Amino acid sequence: MKVQNLNSIASQSPPVCDFHDGESNCDIAETFHIYECDRDILNHLYSLQSAEIIHKHVYDAHKCPEYMIILYRSGYFTVDKTVLSMKICIKHREELGARWKRPRRTCSYPSHQGKIKPDRGASPTLCKELWLKTRQILPVGSAICKRCSMEHKKNVSPSYNLEFVEELEWCEQICTTIRGKCTQSKIQCECLQSHLVDTQIVENEEGMAFEIQNKDSVPSSQETFIGSLTTDMEFEVSWSHSVGTP
Repeated sequence: MKVQNLNSIASQSPPVCDFHDGESNCDIAETFHIYECDRDILNHLYSLQSAEIIHKHVYDAHKCPEYMIILYRSGYFTVDKTVLSMKICIKHREELGARWKRPRRTCSYPSHQGKIKPDRGASPTLCKELWLKTRQILPVGSAICKRCSMEHKKNVSPSYNLEFVEELEWCEQICTTIRGKCTQSKIQCECLQSHLVDTQIVENEEGMAFEIQNKDSVPSSQETFIGSLTTDMEFEVSWSHSVGTP
C-alpha cells in the first residue's frame, strides 16, 4: 500500500530539470543540454563588473560561454562530459545565466569583515579558486569589495595558479566532441528512418502487385455465377437439340 502511495505521489510530481533546487518550479516546455547554452553574455558580465581580466584585457565573452557561468553558479566547478550533457529548463537557464541577479548588495566574500562597500563582481576564476580552497560556492558576479579581492589574489590564487584560457579550451574540446557525436547519431537516425520508409514503400508496392495479379487470375463471385449460368443454358440448349421436340 505504501509503495502504491509513493508511486502515486511520484506520478503526480511535476518533472524537473537537472538544476532544480527544490524551491522554484521548472519550465520544461523548453529544455537544453548545458553545452547548447552558448549565448553571448558579455553585457551581463560587464554589468556585474565580473568579466575575466587576462593580461589587463577583458577576455572575449565568446570564450567565456554561458554554460560555464551557469555551471559555476550551480557549484559545478569540475567540468566533464557528464556535466556538460546535463539538461536545464528555460527558467533555470535564465535565472542562472543572463538574468541572474545578486542576492545581496554587500560584499559576499566569505571572510569579509568591516563595512567596506563592494566595487566589483566575482570573476569565474576567483569563484573556482575559492571553491577549491573552502568548498564554498560564490556565484559568478557576486558583489565583493576591493580589500577581499586583493586578499584573495594574495593568499588564495598562488596556491592554485589556474589558467582561465586553458579551462575554456578544455571545455570547448569536450563540447566539440559531444556535438560531433550528437550530429553523427542524428545522421544515423535519419538514415535509418529513410531506410524504413523505403522498405515500407517497397513492401506496399509488392503487396499492390500481388493484389492486382490475384485479381487478374481469380474470378470474382459475380463472374463465377454468370459463368455457371451460361454453362447451364448452353447444356440445356444442346440437350434439347439432341433429344428433339415431340
